[in-house]
Amino acid sequence: MKCSKCSTALNGNEKFCAECGTPVPKPEPKMPEPQEKISSIMTMSQAAKFMKVSRCQIYVLIKNDGLPYFWLGKRRRFIKDELLAWSKNRQVSA
Repeated sequence: MKCSKCSTALNGNEKFCAECGTPVPKPEPKMPEPQEKISSIMTMSQAAKFMKVSRCQIYVLIKNDGLPYFWLGKRRRFIKDELLAWSKNRQVSA
């Protein structure tokens, strides 16, 4: 990091530049993961409700039709966007 006024190298712990006395701005805090990504992960029950089918039907769709999921520990989890894309690809044109 360098001083914005005199370009002196700063070590990051200083509050003021040692050469010119300019205040050193605090670094921006790192933003947390967007809540949208976290909320798009669904449990089996949530996926069934979202797809408007039973939990049993979710198992059938996984086994026979390749419904996308991933393992989180010993539990299956679903990503909302992947379910939407999967269902759009499965729509039969009339």
